[in-house]
Amino acid sequence: MAYELSPVLLPFAFAIVVVFLPWYLVDSFADERFRIALILFTVPFAVWALAELLRISATTLAAERLWHSLRFAGPAFSTVGYFVFAAVYTNHDTWARRRQLGALLVIPVVTMGLVWTNPQHMLVRATVEATSTGPFVLSYTPGPWFFVHGLYSYTLVAVATGWIVTRFLQFRSDSYFPKQTLSVLLSVSLIMGANLAFNLDLTTVEWTPVGGALWAVIFSIAVSEYRMFDVSPLARDVAVENMESGMVVTNAEGEIVDVN
Repeated sequence: MAYELSPVLLPFAFAIVVVFLPWYLVDSFADERFRIALILFTVPFAVWALAELLRISATTLAAERLWHSLRFAGPAFSTVGYFVFAAVYTNHDTWARRRQLGALLVIPVVTMGLVWTNPQHMLVRATVEATSTGPFVLSYTPGPWFFVHGLYSYTLVAVATGWIVTRFLQFRSDSYFPKQTLSVLLSVSLIMGANLAFNLDLTTVEWTPVGGALWAVIFSIAVSEYRMFDVSPLARDVAVENMESGMVVTNAEGEIVDVN
């Protein structure tokens, strides 16, 4: 039999379903670009979770190679989704335009092309060996393009997170923005923590897709409870900056925290 069932598969099965939870709130989204970001983030995570589930349960070399190749779609494309979300949410929405989005997707598309043609050049996986360690039947040594892909992905996450932190500092006295931002940062921290643990060989199982499911739960709370898309920084900028009358906002200590 090519596949075997195991209790470790349950979190990944959970992740495949739960990662789409924010889609039920899509009607609340204030901007079409948020929908694009959501698709770019959740669909790769679902594919990633499915590939890891099938990879863990695989008992043949051919099945292991197939699902290990497919799982690259997760980190390759989901980081672009997070970057686009952060760009729109923090009013850096130039990066969400069609031309810029196409440019952002070049590296992920090249990465997937190299993954599926790896036997011809070994740029993504330098070596492939049979193993009896952990739940997998093969082990891999990363090739040079793996590090290009990793550097690109981590750079997108770092820049996007920097934008969100900057917005948090700018609007920290507001009733909703800090809660929104902390929700996003908490969920991203869970994902990145799981990913770094795997890449640093602290765990033999790639738990990042499960972190994506936890992100979906936290993100949904931020949308429904903290009005993420009703009072996002982008919505604030559009509404406040176009007011004809002057506006000054002060905090409880009388300090000016915002003006238009």
